[in-house]
Amino acid sequence: MTDKPVREHDKFMLRMPEGMREAVAERAKRNGRSMNSEIVQIINTAITNSAFEEFTSKENLEKLPDPIKREMIIRRTLIARVQMAEALRDIEENLELLQINGDEIMSDMTEAWWKNHDAKTVKAINEKWSSRKKPK
Repeated sequence: MTDKPVREHDKFMLRMPEGMREAVAERAKRNGRSMNSEIVQIINTAITNSAFEEFTSKENLEKLPDPIKREMIIRRTLIARVQMAEALRDIEENLELLQINGDEIMSDMTEAWWKNHDAKTVKAINEKWSSRKKPK
């Protein structure tokens, strides 16, 4: 933020869908911030991520000098790896929930998703899942 007094900051009235205010309040409390600071942080993160994604698009990377291009590709790859790890965790949790609930038949949509994913990802998920003990 700036050193300006708060009363001199830009103001914006915001209407939120029902339930969102409570969700923001809970998130702000978890993060030790006011609701205003939490909303500003969420918006700042979205803007920063959007700018980074635009800056590191394939078209823009091709125009950069090699050392900068390499650094940005490394950063983009690290972000993608984190996102992939999070996705794998979510998939494992979903498969575990299906097993716990006794639901062994996947929907047509889920089967289509599996068929359209690359073989390495599916193999890694299957190996990790099959190595776990099945719940009784």
